[in-house]
Amino acid sequence: MDVYGASLAYKDLSWWENDGTGTQWTRHIVCGSLYNPGWAQARDIDDDGDLDILAVSDEYSYVAWWENPNGSGEGWTAHIIATWYQFPGSVDSTDFDQDGDMDVVGTSYVHGLVTLWENMDGMGTTWEESQIASISSVRGATACDIDLDGDIDVSVHSYLQDELIWLENMDGTGNQWGHHSCADYTAPEVLTICDINDDGTPDLLSRPLYFLCLACSQIQAPCLVRKNYYHYPPFEGRLTS
Repeated sequence: MDVYGASLAYKDLSWWENDGTGTQWTRHIVCGSLYNPGWAQARDIDDDGDLDILAVSDEYSYVAWWENPNGSGEGWTAHIIATWYQFPGSVDSTDFDQDGDMDVVGTSYVHGLVTLWENMDGMGTTWEESQIASISSVRGATACDIDLDGDIDVSVHSYLQDELIWLENMDGTGNQWGHHSCADYTAPEVLTICDINDDGTPDLLSRPLYFLCLACSQIQAPCLVRKNYYHYPPFEGRLTS
């Protein structure tokens, strides 16, 4: 297992090669000029059998992916998806329209938009953009089949509206979306989606901006049926489960 990440201090995107024991690592630069990176994610964007990297730049307002051309993790090629997207923060990728390729969803805090980019050619070189929601101060796009109907929905959060929201993929192709509020508290942030209580349904793991608050939020469309809060000292960063 190798590791990848983006650095605010060094303004780059890198991956670290594991020698197989987890005790020695070799750093490889993917991009040496990624200013104010807000997010990075490894996905096979061009469906060639190896992992590429999807990332955003808050400073330069773009969403892009880096192609792993020969599967070795060397000689990466950048492909720009959008260049106008101010303060994108995070993106996620999966097959939203069920056509067999990786699409991308993201949020713009400045524009207050949730945007879907459809991978038109399946290779990540041609993208069709559509706005699926307009939400003030929106952040944190996470893709998951929240209502268990067989298609991919999106969870986001709004700092100024103090709200956790999930967007329902109504037609299964990413063309029609429903808006559901699932929780409200000060400056929330979705950390990840997973089945916390092992009941077969997706839960939202979230926290307020200024302190860690783990909220196990069981969703039954369209309302929240349970929240369990655990308070800890101030926390900054992202958790996964």
